[in-house]
Amino acid sequence: MISLKCGFVHVPRTGGASIREALSNYSYINNKGGHLGRGYMEDSLRMSHEKSNQYFWFAFVRNPWDRFVSAYEYLKRRNESVGQRFARLTKPFKTFKDFVVNIDGAFVQNEIATTERAEGDNYMEFVKYRLGQADSFNKVLFNNRLAVSTFIPHFSTQSMHLREGKSSKIKLDFIGRFENLQEDFNRVCESIGIEPIVLPRTNHSERKPYQEYYDEETRGIIFNEYYEDIKSFGYRYD
Repeated sequence: MISLKCGFVHVPRTGGASIREALSNYSYINNKGGHLGRGYMEDSLRMSHEKSNQYFWFAFVRNPWDRFVSAYEYLKRRNESVGQRFARLTKPFKTFKDFVVNIDGAFVQNEIATTERAEGDNYMEFVKYRLGQADSFNKVLFNNRLAVSTFIPHFSTQSMHLREGKSSKIKLDFIGRFENLQEDFNRVCESIGIEPIVLPRTNHSERKPYQEYYDEETRGIIFNEYYEDIKSFGYRYD
């Protein structure tokens, strides 16, 4: 297997599965799967800053309103642990709007607290592993507006995944857009010295355009909860 001098920070629901499939014949940092945050990757890497700077680091982001719908529809079909967590989390809510309106509500908070008590240190490690650089569950919960993101990383902010860690080893060289996935991936291929690869369509959720899911209230909730992403990456509701 050919080794590439690059590293991929895989933000959930941004086309990462397609990218991994396209690069399946290559070895690179974080090619084994998992939504590892940049901070976690930085501080777990056994390489110097000098060596890290020799690598091309990239990630992809997505319109937060579209990404939220994508995560919602995708997780509805999952049966493994994350799908089961999602099923428990959404059980009281009959519609997409019900879920959005209550994503920081008492039921969600209680479900998270119950899981923490049941899983103890293992859950702490789950949170740290998925989101990166959290000293404790409470630090993650209260330092991020979206409580549900500590329970299911597919709903975490993209900014959280891309935030640098204590060691600051990774300098993100390129942040592509899901909306220009193939074009931006071609730029990645050029930067890492391989021929452009046509991306396969994987983990696709069959659904309506995201605009058909929202009304004024739910649109505003996503704006408030994901404001950091909207501001950082220049997204708007189209």
